[in-house]
Amino acid sequence: MSKIKVKITALEDNCRRYAVMFMKQKVAVAFNRDSGARVAYGALMTSGEIDSGGSRANWHCIVKEGSIFELEVDEEFFYRNKNRIKKWDMEVIDEFSITKEHSRMLANASQNLE
Repeated sequence: MSKIKVKITALEDNCRRYAVMFMKQKVAVAFNRDSGARVAYGALMTSGEIDSGGSRANWHCIVKEGSIFELEVDEEFFYRNKNRIKKWDMEVIDEFSITKEHSRMLANASQNLE
């Protein structure tokens, strides 16, 4: 199974219980409404905002519109399903533009804006 690197941009706010996904891969995760969100293992956030919210019983992870991530996905699955994706703009890239540590710093900064 070969992997390709992709850059994805959220075209709208994406909210989901526990994790926001792209092609079967987690992009951001949250553990309750007050925990904030974290960039998922294997994903890099290059810009944007992530957070958690909702009620105590119905909390969710939030990726704000315009947020940009880079990650590796299965090449065959990507090309078979790319035309079905509506919430993300996608671009195949040659290499990642930032390090994992820089991605974490951006994610932490996005949650400390309040």
